[in-house]
Amino acid sequence: MVLKYWNETPAFHVVGDASAGEEAIRLVEMWEADLLVCDVDLPDIDGIAVTAELRSRGSSTKVVLISGHTEKAYER
Repeated sequence: MVLKYWNETPAFHVVGDASAGEEAIRLVEMWEADLLVCDVDLPDIDGIAVTAELRSRGSSTKVVLISGHTEKAYER
């Protein structure tokens, strides 16, 4: 649903769609993405770890983490 909206919004140019954290990291680096919108809960590594890995590699990509979790532990 979100991806469909962004694909139809001229202000955004979607360059990739990943279903796992390692894939997201690879796509961010390959496309030098300005923004990554990432779920906290991914099948391999979570969105928080994705963000940490991108930072450790020197990426300046902005990251927005989203979650369907209702647990307060995920809020930061």
